[in-house]
Amino acid sequence: QSTWGIFDLAVEMGNSCAKSEGYAASSRDSASPREQLSNATSLIPQSPAVERKAQLEHEFSKYVSDTDSSVSSEEGFVRFFADLNVSMEDPLAFMVCYVLGVKTIGRIERGEFVEGMDKLGLESADMLRRKLPDIKRRCELSAEYPKFFAYCFDISKESVASRRVSTAVAIPMIELLLSAKFKLSQDFVQFLQQQHSTDQSFLKRDEWLSLLPFLEKYNDTGLEHHDQTEAWPVLFDEFVEWWRNKPSST
Repeated sequence: QSTWGIFDLAVEMGNSCAKSEGYAASSRDSASPREQLSNATSLIPQSPAVERKAQLEHEFSKYVSDTDSSVSSEEGFVRFFADLNVSMEDPLAFMVCYVLGVKTIGRIERGEFVEGMDKLGLESADMLRRKLPDIKRRCELSAEYPKFFAYCFDISKESVASRRVSTAVAIPMIELLLSAKFKLSQDFVQFLQQQHSTDQSFLKRDEWLSLLPFLEKYNDTGLEHHDQTEAWPVLFDEFVEWWRNKPSST
């Protein structure tokens, strides 16, 4: 990002400065205009925000490969969550990606890491680990969870332009994110496994986004009270019909 180009230039200029406070005035006077500007820049106290971003740049280097320092390696991505003591089978892992603004699951770009951590006021994975209870509480707020749930759809897509997710991906995501919240979600997963589990089966974006309010409405009251005249996706009408005809509901 362009912001980081400016920041990298400042760091480069700072690194070229003399590191000893006792450099001679004659050396300063004989320096080129560029060197004099660089030397002057090093004497300007850095703001806490700049210092934090410099620390985050260093912190991120622990998770990159030898060939590409702009993005975490696959091993680095795993190591990052190991440093947080968070399993990738825990919804909290996706909550961390959400608050950091990670756009592709399995990798973190340098800009995402630095900007996301900086917005949280954090400088290291250790500080983020101590912040995890707050992140979990924030994401589970009734006003925030739908945004988080929508985010999980977006990072599960095969491409940015796609508006659907294969059921092979959607099913484990639903189990991970909703099974502890809604008992009815387990029936929905079973329905998908039985009726929509082919290689050509997908969940559309509107179906995914409607699933959360659908479960919130019918998890406690039961599908016996489902009104087919309501404007739910057709897939949910199919689910209700399947649920009413399965042996356990009779």
